[in-house]
Amino acid sequence: MVIGIVLIFLLVNCTKSYENLALNKPAWQQTDWPDIPVAWGAAKAVDGQYTNRGVGGYQCTISGPSQSTAEWRVDLQRIVSISHINIFYRTDNFPSPGAFYDRFAGFFVYVSNTTRREEGYLCFHELHQVNGTPTENQTISCPVHGRYVIYYNERRQGVTCPRYYSQYSYNDLCELEIYENPG
Repeated sequence: MVIGIVLIFLLVNCTKSYENLALNKPAWQQTDWPDIPVAWGAAKAVDGQYTNRGVGGYQCTISGPSQSTAEWRVDLQRIVSISHINIFYRTDNFPSPGAFYDRFAGFFVYVSNTTRREEGYLCFHELHQVNGTPTENQTISCPVHGRYVIYYNERRQGVTCPRYYSQYSYNDLCELEIYENPG
């Protein structure tokens, strides 16, 4: 009986769990929504709250309107070995596809040791060509080391995007979670 208890104790103590490294870390976005940046500021995407993914829930970051680029980043405050990144996008609480997949379409995720995405590693570029995609919940495998995780999207003049893309770029991130390799 004692051996069984010791084995259970050892198994429980050896189990590693993932910790969201982005939770409550400093975040920044290129443009804030006018007049009320606190309600939809960059920190909303790392506050651990995303049960109400609509505008009235004030649990999402929303960047300024009518922009050709949208950039958001979180500072993990140290270089970490990233395993994966979860993104929960604004839906206004509608079933998938939500009301804003067109604003999410074509996004990029970079990991960098500086605040510049151009100096970082491109982990993901969303390239679906079907109306109604991408999905609002994304899990992105990104086994790389870095300090900053940067979400970026663009709608450049002269570049032809699929018809269902929004005219302008937005963040609309309700939560972005980053998990370290448990090794």
